[in-house]
Amino acid sequence: ALALVLAWALTNYWVFMDAAGLALVVLGVGVALPGGAMYTVVLATVFLVYDIAWVFLSTFVFGRSVMVSVAVDLVDRGGENAAGTPCDPAAWHAASFARCWPTLPILVLLPRLVWPRNGVTLLGLGDLLVPGLHLAYARRFDAFHA
Repeated sequence: ALALVLAWALTNYWVFMDAAGLALVVLGVGVALPGGAMYTVVLATVFLVYDIAWVFLSTFVFGRSVMVSVAVDLVDRGGENAAGTPCDPAAWHAASFARCWPTLPILVLLPRLVWPRNGVTLLGLGDLLVPGLHLAYARRFDAFHA
């Protein structure tokens, strides 16, 4: 874990940040013990409403998506990528793909491999953690009743 964090701190490469974020999700699923299926279903429903509100509905209230703005604002705006091009967090195009990423592992960045090829897709860690909790409960239930 220390080697991963050091590699990420020294290079600021997105793969190391994604690995650290995924490690946090695995830790969260391993530590949390959901009480039952109803708990995980309610939790997933609450997070779905929360995501919809802050990603899509906040645009009508604040003029832009709050959750996307937070993710974009955590980008190191003063940096440059390997080619010397300044970071452009609004565009997140292939030229700035090397070093211009959030400074905290709060999301997973997945490069777009198909149309449109430039840019990345953002996936929040909560979007991985909540289904992971449900799968952890389902595994425990299956192991107990097998």
